[in-house]
Amino acid sequence: MDALPTFVAALIILILGWISVALRFYTRIYARQGLKWDDWLLLLAAIAGTTVIALTVSAAVVNPDGNYTTQIFDPNYVETPQDIFYLKINLVTAVIYYTINAAVKLSILYMYYRIFHAKSALRYQLFITASLVIGWWIGTTIAQIVNCIPISKYWTSNILDPKYCFNLNTFFVIAGSIEVFLDVLILTLPIRAVLVLQLSWRRKAVISGIFLLGSL
Repeated sequence: MDALPTFVAALIILILGWISVALRFYTRIYARQGLKWDDWLLLLAAIAGTTVIALTVSAAVVNPDGNYTTQIFDPNYVETPQDIFYLKINLVTAVIYYTINAAVKLSILYMYYRIFHAKSALRYQLFITASLVIGWWIGTTIAQIVNCIPISKYWTSNILDPKYCFNLNTFFVIAGSIEVFLDVLILTLPIRAVLVLQLSWRRKAVISGIFLLGSL
């Protein structure tokens, strides 16, 4: 398998992400608004994302067919050094992935907090949602790390082997479902606050659309 398409796609995503973060920091500094927690959380997500992309590309270069290794369930299959390297990187990037998602979600929630800080009802909702995000992050991170017991079985035996590892597909479905729920919850939080404002429905729709686009 040619690793070039993976490298090109990763490079494009990396460049666009850093341009977005750089523009955000430049705007904050130029407008003398100061950098807030939501800015630093996005920077953390960008750094972590860069790390994931770099590791993913390096794994694809070392073992272009590494993804095939994660799908093998053959007790007689012996992992090569390239397979082991790929599986180790796969575990690390999976753990970092949840940190990236949590950082982005918390950044959006803190942005809402700054904008609607006077709304006590929404403030409580933001705190509860942030707690759910942190709980999801901790839970998924721990579950991913202890996917195989002992952890070394993740790369020294087949990760689909039920003797050492739990069902990854089930885990991904559960974690992904909760992630989608949190995303929808976060997207709808400011809309409820906007709807109670003394504005025309047209302006409410415009403001709600801006929040939705900004969150995406």
